[in-house]
Amino acid sequence: MSDHIDPTPTSSPLGVVDEILAVIAAEDPHGATAAQVARAIGLGFDGTVVQDTLEELVEQGVLDRLGIGHGAVYTLNPMA
Repeated sequence: MSDHIDPTPTSSPLGVVDEILAVIAAEDPHGATAAQVARAIGLGFDGTVVQDTLEELVEQGVLDRLGIGHGAVYTLNPMA
């Protein structure tokens, strides 16, 4: 059994995942909200556009989530 985690959610294009991870890595250790990530990758102010991908990355263990709702902050999981 491999400990490798594939940071590519099946429902999101690889480029979007790479962009999201780059934005969050640039913000670490403070992390970023979904709205901040959306703005940074050129999707406007609506964080719901990237919310599903962020949640998939949390489920995969790639990201950590602090808080809930629109104010949740996503950071890189240091154990990933």
